Amino acid sequence: MPVRKQAPQGKTQANSRKKASKPRSGDVIDGRFQIVGRPLGKGGMGTVYRVQDTSGVQYALKRLDPALREERNFEKRFRLEYEAAAGLQHPNITQYHELFEADGALHIRMELVEGINLRQLLKQEKILPVPVAVGIARALARALEELHQNRVIHRDLKPENVLLGIDGSIKLSDFGISRVEYTSMTRTGTLLGTPRYMSPEQLAGKKGEQIGSESDLYALGMVLYELLCGKDPYRLRKKAEILEVINVKNQKPPKPLPKDIEAPLADYVLSLLQKEPEMRPASARIAGEDLGKWSANRRDLRQVLKQWVTQYSGGKVRLAAPKKKRSSFWKEAEKPSVGPSVMPEDEFVPHPQGGLLPAFMATIAFLAVLWGVGLWLQRDTHDTTHTRDMQVGTEGKRLTRDDKRVSLAIPLQLQRNKKKKRKVRRRKVAKAVVKRKRVVKRRKRRRRRRVRRRKRRRRVRKRRRRLRRRTRRRRRRRRRRRR
Repeated sequence: MPVRKQAPQGKTQANSRKKASKPRSGDVIDGRFQIVGRPLGKGGMGTVYRVQDTSGVQYALKRLDPALREERNFEKRFRLEYEAAAGLQHPNITQYHELFEADGALHIRMELVEGINLRQLLKQEKILPVPVAVGIARALARALEELHQNRVIHRDLKPENVLLGIDGSIKLSDFGISRVEYTSMTRTGTLLGTPRYMSPEQLAGKKGEQIGSESDLYALGMVLYELLCGKDPYRLRKKAEILEVINVKNQKPPKPLPKDIEAPLADYVLSLLQKEPEMRPASARIAGEDLGKWSANRRDLRQVLKQWVTQYSGGKVRLAAPKKKRSSFWKEAEKPSVGPSVMPEDEFVPHPQGGLLPAFMATIAFLAVLWGVGLWLQRDTHDTTHTRDMQVGTEGKRLTRDDKRVSLAIPLQLQRNKKKKRKVRRRKVAKAVVKRKRVVKRRKRRRRRRVRRRKRRRRVRKRRRRLRRRTRRRRRRRRRRRR
């Protein structure tokens, strides 16, 4: 058997410490970057931290887990992620700055996007207005156009990988399983990505070279459908397995969009979800141009996203409201207009921001209602007392019989109604009493019958016993005589 060479004890302890220790807030990496706060997120290959350099500029630092570095595929894929996004300069793509090694682990320094992702926005808003949803999809189409021009296929487009900045920017991130045309690590039958947003050719397990830009357009259609409807086009379960997703997408067509969405837009979204790649739009550039018919302009879109992100990223996030129908304001805004802007800037507001004024107005309305009810009750009591006191005039004169009859007509009618109600109640009570008496009589009769039957049975038994005794006595006497 081959004998392993034992390393010095100090080196093994140092290596084990390096592998076991994880970076914490305040630690310095490579002597340049200091970790600030908790990790921003954790994925399948590593963890993302917020770091700050010596000049005070903050970045996002992605660190490959040292335990995964021992496997060649993870390290190679981590390097390919940087190579795929390093040369890209686009406002809708997260910028990658450098790849370096420190403390026995690989690190990627990238742009830090302050804000939330698209999934967090969907959890709060459920359904986005059509101009906003299409505007986000158009920005993603521009990002995919830049990727495809540089021969990069993303292969993992989903709301979790779309970052919304606090300045209203839209960034496509996470190139962990992206593929560059001149390199391939995916074998036939290997599935990489999120099954819910994967295209049919990806679910079929085709080789990496056979999956092109049409796969990203399919994922774009899935995201746009979810932004418009708040649901998955195939109504899949949250934790659906791969086989279930494959069966549903192969057997069932996507559900139609709601009727309040324009028919041309609905047909275009469904065209992005075609099973055959040839039936989808030819490129991301064409898809972006086609979506521009229903999209809001960049300035209005940035203003709306800025309001949402500042509201939901500050820690005071309101609870998710139930699904609501679109108001007429959005229906008018969704109609495409001729000109550079789809909607005036002053009217393009997602929803009025709450404050003390609505609560103050609601309390005033409630107090006004209470005041009106009190006045109505006071007037009713005043009328009844007035009719009772009309027997004596204002000048001290006695009223006639006719006047009394007229003045007492209303209270008399009320008394009659009360008497009728009392009679009805008495009748009901009397009927109930009679019914109860009948029931009691029936029970007494049944008891009497039972007692009579028991007495008869006892008599019959006594007679039979007497007869038996007599027969026995007679037999004894006969026997004695015979003897």
